[in-house]
Amino acid sequence: MQAKRRVLKSFTASLFLFPVLFLPVNVYSRMMAVDSSRFSYPKLVQITSLPNREQCTHKTGRLWLTVSNYGILGNQHNVFLRDCITGGITSSAEFPGGSSVEYLFQGALWVGGIVGEDTLTSVGNDGWVNIQEFFPDEGVKGSIVRRSTRSSSPYYSSEAISDLDLLAVYYDTLRDPRLVTTPDPENGRPHKPMGLKIEQRSYSWSAEWGQDWVLLDFTITNMGDEPIRKACVGLFMDPAIGNFASGKLFSNDDYAAFLTKIRPDTCRGQPGIPNIENINIAYAYDNDGDPQEGGDIGLSSSVPTGALGVKILRAKEALRPDGTLDAGTSFNWWIPDEKGFVDWGPQHAPGLTNFTGRRGHPTGDLMRYKYLSNGEIDYDQVMSAITDPDLYVDTLLQDANWLPRLEPFASAVDIADGADNRFLLSTGPFNLDPGESVPVTFAVFAAPAFHSDPANFQANFPTQSDFLNPNRINAYKLSLDFRGLFDNARMARKVFDNDTEFFLFYCSEICSPGSGCDTVFVRRFHGDGIPDFKGPVPPPYPKVEFSTGEGEVTIRWFGKETENARDPISGLQDFEGYSLQMSTDGFNYTIIGYLDRINWRGYFINRDVDQNGIPDAYRAEPLPNRPLSYEEIQNLYAPNWDTCVNKPGSITKPIDPKRYNNLPLFNRQPLIPTPNPWCNPDTTATAVRVRFCDGCGPSGTKLDTMFYFVQEGLNLGLSQARMYPSVTDPNNDSAYWYQYKISGLFPSQPVWFSVVPFDNGMATFTQRIEPQEASPYAGAYLVYPIATDSARRAEGLKISVYPNPYRIDEDYRFFEKKLPITGHPQSSQRINFVNLPPRCTVRIYTLDGDLVQQINHDKDPNASDSGYDFWDLLTRNAQKVVAGMYIFTVESNEGRYIGKILIIQ
Repeated sequence: MQAKRRVLKSFTASLFLFPVLFLPVNVYSRMMAVDSSRFSYPKLVQITSLPNREQCTHKTGRLWLTVSNYGILGNQHNVFLRDCITGGITSSAEFPGGSSVEYLFQGALWVGGIVGEDTLTSVGNDGWVNIQEFFPDEGVKGSIVRRSTRSSSPYYSSEAISDLDLLAVYYDTLRDPRLVTTPDPENGRPHKPMGLKIEQRSYSWSAEWGQDWVLLDFTITNMGDEPIRKACVGLFMDPAIGNFASGKLFSNDDYAAFLTKIRPDTCRGQPGIPNIENINIAYAYDNDGDPQEGGDIGLSSSVPTGALGVKILRAKEALRPDGTLDAGTSFNWWIPDEKGFVDWGPQHAPGLTNFTGRRGHPTGDLMRYKYLSNGEIDYDQVMSAITDPDLYVDTLLQDANWLPRLEPFASAVDIADGADNRFLLSTGPFNLDPGESVPVTFAVFAAPAFHSDPANFQANFPTQSDFLNPNRINAYKLSLDFRGLFDNARMARKVFDNDTEFFLFYCSEICSPGSGCDTVFVRRFHGDGIPDFKGPVPPPYPKVEFSTGEGEVTIRWFGKETENARDPISGLQDFEGYSLQMSTDGFNYTIIGYLDRINWRGYFINRDVDQNGIPDAYRAEPLPNRPLSYEEIQNLYAPNWDTCVNKPGSITKPIDPKRYNNLPLFNRQPLIPTPNPWCNPDTTATAVRVRFCDGCGPSGTKLDTMFYFVQEGLNLGLSQARMYPSVTDPNNDSAYWYQYKISGLFPSQPVWFSVVPFDNGMATFTQRIEPQEASPYAGAYLVYPIATDSARRAEGLKISVYPNPYRIDEDYRFFEKKLPITGHPQSSQRINFVNLPPRCTVRIYTLDGDLVQQINHDKDPNASDSGYDFWDLLTRNAQKVVAGMYIFTVESNEGRYIGKILIIQ
């Protein structure tokens, strides 16, 4: 790595804290100033105390990201900034959480537009001189609202979207110079508000599919009396990537770059549908995965081997079918430098300079707005030293006409080999009329394992001149693993909007401006423009009914809807099976039965090729479809013979190559290399293999492509519980009826049963979603394993009481456990009555004939507890009974029953 000029972070943390921590509230009550000359919004005019600035850290997943109610992301590496949830130290963008590896110094919301004759911007922070222009309301009204879908969370709400929702509202309308401390460096003008109200919602999930990203959903409202013309919204990011606990400077060797689209290769595509996916990811990463400048300590969980990405999910206009936005997208990166040596960033001619004459950090409203709205997609930072970037930047991805590199060459290399960068991803322009609101949504995500080779940087850039060589740059980029970036970007997009317009698999390349491409298999998946904020879900619960007997329960369920449901993310009918679960307390469940389909998940092993196109190493990847049955494997991969019968050495029939020309499997070589391939299946109880070999016969040894099918789940089958196992027609409702009987239960002790459906997840070249299983709690039914009312009458069952005798000094709490309806601990012990008529009156008397208690029993005759009720050993005056003999009567239209209860001590 080259010797570098140090570019230090500004002292934003201390500047930020001063007005909040060291001035009394009564001072603020005299200094709040609101610009109401152009717009009327009385709320903040009446503020008499300090804006209630808060910050909270999303810690539900692996990315620990801090958000605030004043337009800032991250914590500026300020150890005094406290998390509003835990009261502990915040993280900035720590990944994985708890590792001390940070990817962000700070981020901020930027909004710009033209109001009247003025070009204005309002920012959470400018990223250099600590301009802050967004503030929340005062007191409780300005607090961050916390919600959660988790029933166990103190923030549980039925209105929650994710495991942790953080909702904030803030404004750009304050002008007091002791809050809005920094005037415009270009012209000295104090902050001039645009009249904005920002409603910010951030969502995070703990599930495997969502643990690496946070969604930021904004609603931006023009509260003013004038329209905001050509408005733009952007997310500014100031990466600082390294191990915070190391105590070393780690922000001076970072890269910023952009992935524009995944473009077509020479592989097969679907006719009429272009094989292009607009991915549009801005990202930053450490140049070599090592938190310390210079040296090489290898790659581990304590060093920054990942990348930080940002993607626009929603803007003023909806997504086009090909994934592009009607609203424009801009990506600008730059290097700030107070000495001016490397204050620079890529710009199209004629360009724009700041007040120091440099083309880097945007120091005023005019230059910030230029970056928000210029429509440029800057080439990768690693290309900064190339003499003429127009010769190397792919014109499919970006127009030419770039200004020359920074001079002298040593300064250009200081940027090209990694530097303390900033970047801005923005959308617009669009008009925003008075009172109008616009939604804008971003995904902020981390990509694991972006670096896999700790020697990559040093191997490709041993000297300064290597930064002039596009081949070296491409070799460096091709050694990076981009799959984490587009995996998380796609999943965030799908969770945000998961209704499909079309759905297919195809082959394509990953491309960055000015770098090479790498072939991958890609899923096309775009939504309908209506946000869902919904992740992968298990199949819906089946319809369940019960029949009971003395100490036994029979469960019947109908699973047609369950087994034919499509997952909202994958679009697949991914039902795999049912687990039958039982609980005696409603909280702790035990699996008592397990049913799953007999199927196998497919993988293929295909041969990679070297630089000369010669087949080389093997690569194993999952097939892009759901697990398949034997019959489906036979029909898809071996249509002329039975994979369950033929064994190696007995193959007599070739596979039709045309059958496979439609498969989207391609790796820079034909899928079937010869006109007469043979199949060599190897079928066992756990796997099915289908091979294509260069030798074109059973004796061939040079393997080219092998399809390998691995058992999914336990493969126990569903037929063991089918009520009509002979019915296999999926259009016949009888094929979806199941029955399962449980015996040996305690009569009259209520038990929860749940038929829990689960799916088989999803696995493709670029994504994996773990199998999703429904919660047993939401689908649970409380059932009493006693005779039904019809059985009671048919068999003449007598009313029974237990425990009898009852020891009043005995602790029955373990046996009686919790109340069956509320789940709360019982406040008293109880005596149980079984085989009662559905409608009757139970009276308990002393031997002297005094009425102690009366129980009015009125149940549905078809309910499992129609014959059950209890006495809590309290009198009508809510006093505990004493030991002794008691008489009880049961009166109904069937007559009167008299019995005895003995309570002893």
